[in-house]
Amino acid sequence: RGSNCFLCLIGKLDGIEGIRPSRNLEFDPTLTASATERRPLPNPQWDDADTDSAPGLTARWGVTPNFTLNAAINPDFSQVEADVAQLDVNTRFALFYPEKRPFFLEGGDLFTTRINALYSRNIADPDWGLKLTGKQGAHALGLIVAQDAITNLLLPSSQFSRPASIDDDNLSSMLRYRFDIGGQSSAGLIYSGREGGDYSNQVVGVDTLVRWHGSDAFRVERLSSSTRYPAAFASAFGQPQGSFDGDALRIAYQHDARNWTAGAVHHDIDEGFRADLGFIPQVGYKGFEGYADRRWFFDDSVLSRVTAHLDFNDRQDRSGNLLSRNANVSAQVQGKYQTFLHVRLGTGDQTFAGQRFTDDSWGFYLESVPRGGFEVRFDGRFGDRVDSDNVRQARETFLAPGMSLDLGRHLRLSLDHARSDFSVDEGDLFVAELTQLRATYQFNIRAFIRLVSIFERIERQTANYRFPVSGVEQGLANQLLFSYKLNPQTVFFLGYSDRHLSDGLEVPDLTQQSRTLFFKIGYAWLT
Repeated sequence: RGSNCFLCLIGKLDGIEGIRPSRNLEFDPTLTASATERRPLPNPQWDDADTDSAPGLTARWGVTPNFTLNAAINPDFSQVEADVAQLDVNTRFALFYPEKRPFFLEGGDLFTTRINALYSRNIADPDWGLKLTGKQGAHALGLIVAQDAITNLLLPSSQFSRPASIDDDNLSSMLRYRFDIGGQSSAGLIYSGREGGDYSNQVVGVDTLVRWHGSDAFRVERLSSSTRYPAAFASAFGQPQGSFDGDALRIAYQHDARNWTAGAVHHDIDEGFRADLGFIPQVGYKGFEGYADRRWFFDDSVLSRVTAHLDFNDRQDRSGNLLSRNANVSAQVQGKYQTFLHVRLGTGDQTFAGQRFTDDSWGFYLESVPRGGFEVRFDGRFGDRVDSDNVRQARETFLAPGMSLDLGRHLRLSLDHARSDFSVDEGDLFVAELTQLRATYQFNIRAFIRLVSIFERIERQTANYRFPVSGVEQGLANQLLFSYKLNPQTVFFLGYSDRHLSDGLEVPDLTQQSRTLFFKIGYAWLT
């Protein structure tokens, strides 16, 4: 409990001899097809179905027992596992969604950095791709190269971020090299590059991790970027013309003892820093974070662990003006029935659009498994927020209950609901609700059918907005998927999805806007 390196505590298995690796070749031809119908609401007529079919090939070669080369031509990189939806009303920065595609997940831990400079979901629709991952002795290497038909971007700033796209394909590259030092420390190289037409983005950097005494760790990451956007794009989105550069620095120290932990982090990211193959929604700031935990352990049937936590963070823009400053005190309790309770109280300030706002709030999170196959969870936040649409002080009440239930050995149900109530001095501003239902029936170890249904509703008090808005917006998305797998690569998927929309104006009621039928079949040939 007093070590900050969990991997260092794992036992080693000795005495295995006479093992000869096979050629370890795998070829996975696939065929995907889909038919999609759309209608541009409020037009009641459906457009002609848009059909698409594409063969593809993915190959895997175990170059050595420790290194694996993956190659794909016209691959189907769409993810079958639906993302967990998040409320995105009144959000200033982009929301993070984890990678779920198998091609990128294998060996994906090699590309993990504290400054999130490598984010494979930015490779959206590749025509081909190569990936080499592995570790030999003290050397670990991860390399991804792909020709992507879509250039999706996240344009960051100190106050907000926004998505954008360039109508051109690109060649994307990610490289991560790490050299282990003394079994617990390491030094590494980070590189990402994107090139397409008049657009380019290059990021290069180094990182070091030094551990000593088994409980102290010091980490430094230093990155530099060079970016060029097409002139018309830069003008339309307020980005610098021509080539521009930027740097990013993160320095962190942490000490772990059995009963307490303390650490500090320093950030320094230039306004011109871009990591377009990463996920960095905020730039142009300097920041400091400090935190400390005190833990108590109990040999008790009801209570097993209590943690007291204190943290402080401060962020300023490049001119020294306050962006945000917060201090939080919290407590965590773990006990019977896998119960986890977290209670937090915080105070602070933040600046947006030249104005300063209070940021005092409290919240809690509770999860428990009171009986086998039944899990409950409840998240809550209460306090100050910023109404970023109208640039004024606001308050929020956020509640998110949820549950998962196993009915027998085959059926699992999961239901989550989130509700955000925003108010300002003039009165209520909006109520945003998000409900997610997931039902999975597992026929056997190879086959299942899953239904995902996500409903979102936003109801606004239009009189309290300073610009015209719709009173009610609604959206409903459904996905029904049948999956059969002989092994992870010999698969058959058959699915249906649709989307219903209502803008409260031209489309007052929920109306089906699109519907898609799709299938995928893949076969693994091993040698």
